[in-house]
Amino acid sequence: MCSKERLVGMKKIVLLCVLLCHCICVSAQYERAQQWEEKIQELRDKNEKEGIKQGCVLFIGSSTFTRWGDTEKYFPNSVVVNRAFGGSMMCDQIYYFDEVVKPFNPRQIVIYEGDNDLNETETTPEQFMEDVICMCRLIHYHYPECRILLVSIKPCPARVKSFEKYKRANHLMEEYAALYDYMDYVSVWDKFVDEKDRPVMKYFTQDHIHITPEAYLLFKEVMEDKLLKK
Repeated sequence: MCSKERLVGMKKIVLLCVLLCHCICVSAQYERAQQWEEKIQELRDKNEKEGIKQGCVLFIGSSTFTRWGDTEKYFPNSVVVNRAFGGSMMCDQIYYFDEVVKPFNPRQIVIYEGDNDLNETETTPEQFMEDVICMCRLIHYHYPECRILLVSIKPCPARVKSFEKYKRANHLMEEYAALYDYMDYVSVWDKFVDEKDRPVMKYFTQDHIHITPEAYLLFKEVMEDKLLKK
């Protein structure tokens, strides 16, 4: 559990993140916005085509969720909607909150981010957690009854150099989720490694980043009990 000093530190981080979130959302110069215009439009088109399922369990995050195209079939007892977009980072989820989250008025939000944040940039686990906290506070502010499920980062073979950062970030997410009764955390890490903590290759595609259909059963195994039912 977190110490009293750490809790005080986290509260300070939350305040800073709220300010940061406000600055990002009102800025027209978000440097990553242009690269997502097409994908965000695809999400808008998908909403128009499929309709909006109010009060759903909303999956958001990067390509690990994007490629899970038939998510709802894995969780037939929940009303699941997947609006992840590949290549994203947590800061993108914050910036596009109005586009990705708000249409659904979700009962629960399931978040998978961190792969890209910690591997493709110099972001530290602590800096990543600032974005995690900001996103969670943003969700709780708009939807105080909404549950949040944080999913751990998986151990991609192509990103072994980032494993220590991934593990640290996973630990921080677990600690943070334990502080609030509306939050949960699940770890998929142990499902994807052998007894020597090496990635089990059969669960990954040829790029050694993304996962196979079989591997999504591992996600289902750790997540199913945490999802709200119909």
